[in-house]
Amino acid sequence: EIRGLARSFNAMTAQIAGLVERQRSFAGDASHQLRTPLTALRGEVEMAIRQPGSAEDVGRRFASQLEEIDKLKRLIDQVLTLARAEAGEIRLTRESIDLGQLAGSLVDQLEPVAQAKGVALHSEPALAPVVVGGDPNWLERLILNLVDNAIKFTPEGGAITVSVSREANTARLTVRDTGIGITPERMPHIFERFFRADPARSSGVEGVGLGLSLAKWIVDRHHGRIAVDSQPGQGSTFSVFLPLAAD
Repeated sequence: EIRGLARSFNAMTAQIAGLVERQRSFAGDASHQLRTPLTALRGEVEMAIRQPGSAEDVGRRFASQLEEIDKLKRLIDQVLTLARAEAGEIRLTRESIDLGQLAGSLVDQLEPVAQAKGVALHSEPALAPVVVGGDPNWLERLILNLVDNAIKFTPEGGAITVSVSREANTARLTVRDTGIGITPERMPHIFERFFRADPARSSGVEGVGLGLSLAKWIVDRHHGRIAVDSQPGQGSTFSVFLPLAAD
């Protein structure tokens, strides 16, 4: 009995140590990501003070500063949302949602964004309603994150396909792109916070690596699973499996 109690205590200690380490890592990563836009914003302000120029120059500098502020605000919102999610402070509602209809509507909204980058985005409608039970706002965010991620990492001339299908008692959402792909050694880490698939090849891509981490949290809270199949230079396919709503 003492030996069993010792094993349980050691396991609990290891879990606590892991939690502390994850929180420390989260704080360090967040601080690093916040420092970048703040440094850029400070540089813009210092230049505006030291080199007052024409009204046109001042306008451009203010526009650049506003852009950095917007980036900082988006980052803070993402960090706070993920922190609240992992702390269990976010409650999800539960409704019956036609996943195919929701995906099609979001693809229509994001199509202009993809076109502006020269990427073809379209959806393949489901043959019949695919209804799941879940929070409509968070499921919407899940699809938006996956499609936005695909747009970011798909070069001009590429294509993205979003489809919804029914497999036995499971709904399947698939986001397939012809983007840069993910190398095998990086595949196990793509759902980690602040992880970028390939910093060297995506240096011009905006984002801090929180979208997929939040997507996985949403899938987990809906009792589903998310998988990815990818080859470097051949694109990626993200598949989300969710339980169908009861009849």
